[in-house]
Amino acid sequence: YVVTVIRNTAINIYNRNKRRKTVSLETIGEPAAAESGSSDLSRCIDRLPERERRILILRYHYGYTEEEAAKIMGMTVAAAKKLRQRAKAKLEILCKEEGLL
Repeated sequence: YVVTVIRNTAINIYNRNKRRKTVSLETIGEPAAAESGSSDLSRCIDRLPERERRILILRYHYGYTEEEAAKIMGMTVAAAKKLRQRAKAKLEILCKEEGLL
């Protein structure tokens, strides 16, 4: 029984990790801007401070969890959640200024 649980857990971890894209912090921001061209939303995202832009791109473009994004950025999970929350609030303001909302 224990062997089966360990085997299934290992398979789940392997499958989860092989679906993840690995990115370096230097490349974050470039793919999102390139894929969306010069859209209004990408201009708003580009106006965010670098750390806030990175957390949003890690979470919503690359699909990392809060824990993974925090680890990549070298911060606690609580700090990453708060940074994401602030980044979304700033992005909303910027989008309203651009007339997107």
